[in-house]
Amino acid sequence: MWALTALPESYRGGEEDIIQSVTACRGAGTLKKEIFASLACKKAIKDGSPIDPLAACELIQAALALENPRCPHGRPLWFEVSREELFRKVGRII
Repeated sequence: MWALTALPESYRGGEEDIIQSVTACRGAGTLKKEIFASLACKKAIKDGSPIDPLAACELIQAALALENPRCPHGRPLWFEVSREELFRKVGRII
């Protein structure tokens, strides 16, 4: 049996996410990873959200320095596209 006794202030209202993580849990290590991944995603800057240019630059530099550039859920932060593939996608002739 689990008892949720405390949450970080910034995660208030996220109790349902934690309950879902616990019920879908496949082990203690997995549970911890899933909860932290969910917390990170909830607090991430979303598409279209305003951001200070200096903060944006710092985030870009930090992302470029990552050894494994993926979000906490495993999705890549970026991917490489060849010039030929880019031109094909936008209808340019090579």
